[in-house]
Amino acid sequence: MLAQALLNGQARPAAVANRASFLGQEVTVASTLANGLSAALSPAQRRDIFEALALLKHPTALAPLEAGLTDDDGTVRMLAAQGVGKIGNPKAAPKLAALLSDKNPGVRKEAARSLGMFGNAAWSKALVKAAAAEGESDVRAVMLVAVGLSKDRKQESALVRFLDSSSQATRLSAGRALCLLGSPKGLGVAKKQLASAEPAERLQGVLMLEGVAAGLSRPLLLPRLEDADKAVAAASARVLYQGGEQPMLTWLLLQSFHAQSDDKRFWERELETLRLSPEQRDAILTKAGLR
Repeated sequence: MLAQALLNGQARPAAVANRASFLGQEVTVASTLANGLSAALSPAQRRDIFEALALLKHPTALAPLEAGLTDDDGTVRMLAAQGVGKIGNPKAAPKLAALLSDKNPGVRKEAARSLGMFGNAAWSKALVKAAAAEGESDVRAVMLVAVGLSKDRKQESALVRFLDSSSQATRLSAGRALCLLGSPKGLGVAKKQLASAEPAERLQGVLMLEGVAAGLSRPLLLPRLEDADKAVAAASARVLYQGGEQPMLTWLLLQSFHAQSDDKRFWERELETLRLSPEQRDAILTKAGLR
């Protein structure tokens, strides 16, 4: 019924994927949608199917998504690249690498993002080469971060060269990639951002440290927990927690619990990113004596 609703234009891809996940019907829906691709469909219908398959994030959707990587429709190629990365199939990496030079910038961006999700150093050199040739700054930024996610320290010197770019997005992304590699050069860029008088620039510095182990980010982020800007403080706690600083989860939740109504949104925005269940929240607050 869910898949048929999408095929009939009665439901949107996100709604179908979310409902299928809630009901545990990912296999059935993915199979029905994949079979539906053999019918005569409009471009919009095919795009809806590929979007739903990508959002399902289920291995059953892999075969049609991999086939979609070479589709004539650029939007389909882009959605297929997204889906393959979300499902996490490293065997599709050669096809994704080929898309780094696709004529469609959205395809190039999502191919790079998915290669980064695989965390495989084998594709870091191709990503650096693609970034050097890339004309779109937002696409280049994703490519550079993907190099950092590959954990290939051999690309450090290549990334350092991007720090001299005239594009701020390129410089910050190269800095973040270097941070992900644990490079002092990257940490230095983050430190400079965090020392800015502008809250937006300090927040950029915090986000440069996403995915970095707390052992490296702690000296830079702990002082930011007292930042006058609540968005910076809240993001710092979340990034530290995701880097392995477990007490930061309790700290973040307690800040939200005690915050004035106008400030609560800053803490809750970061907590929503962590997708805490009501039970987890209650357990933390109970342990803190607040329940």
